[in-house]
Amino acid sequence: MKNALILFVFVLLGFCIRAVGIQWDQGTFLHPDERFLIMVTQDLSFPDSVNQYFSENSPLRVENTKHSFYVYGTFPVVILKGLSLLFLKEPSFYSLTMLGRYLSLFLETATIIGVYFLAQYFTQKQKLPLKTPFWATLIYACMVLPIQLSHFFAVDPFVTFFTLIAFLLFTLSERKNSLFWVALGSISWGLALSSKISAVFFAPLFVAFFFSLAFFTPQNFVVFQKPFGAFLRKFFMFTRYLFVLGVFTYITVRIFNPEYFASLSWINPLPSPHLLKN
Repeated sequence: MKNALILFVFVLLGFCIRAVGIQWDQGTFLHPDERFLIMVTQDLSFPDSVNQYFSENSPLRVENTKHSFYVYGTFPVVILKGLSLLFLKEPSFYSLTMLGRYLSLFLETATIIGVYFLAQYFTQKQKLPLKTPFWATLIYACMVLPIQLSHFFAVDPFVTFFTLIAFLLFTLSERKNSLFWVALGSISWGLALSSKISAVFFAPLFVAFFFSLAFFTPQNFVVFQKPFGAFLRKFFMFTRYLFVLGVFTYITVRIFNPEYFASLSWINPLPSPHLLKN
């Protein structure tokens, strides 16, 4: 109960810091990236069918709007567009901007909670001081950049949140000894990639984690009498992790950001020339 109360206080502190001054520009839309993303959101519309969504003429493709230069993923603007249809009667530039900022605020606050549980995992695994998760939570709650990012609609809170959730789910695969959590984590990382392609730089971290999980967690595996047999067993588990990671991440990106790819064929993973150009 005491730990839950401390966590609640730190999360509430982080939320309040992020919520204060959320109308910092007083409706003048001074942040250029935010202003651009809202303009893109306004120009998007939902397709009439699933087939149209996956077609080259999809109205949710940024390349089919007047914005020829676009370096982000489409997942954040599509989510904002969908939320605007649900919660805004007549979406205006101002109301879309504020809804986007509230979305960033929600994601960043949820990230604070995620930091606690990830720090708790490493505290137990590495036998760190018991107060480590609380220090990690407090530090992230008061960090300047996350606070700043909570005050405007951008893709960075999406990348941070979904990458963190992916890592958390991957740690559950160790504790639960199940590929199910690897699949869920891969979906979350796919959403991060669908928000910004630079999330791909977390790939070495995830590969290293699964390598460690396969080769340095012997309690999860059968150890054969012959060393080579044990190595093959662990190498097989490592390739299983990578296979699930690759397949579910690819499927997620294909669904939530088909604009990344050059072909409509799912067996062709080549990137779009438009993406490479930008």
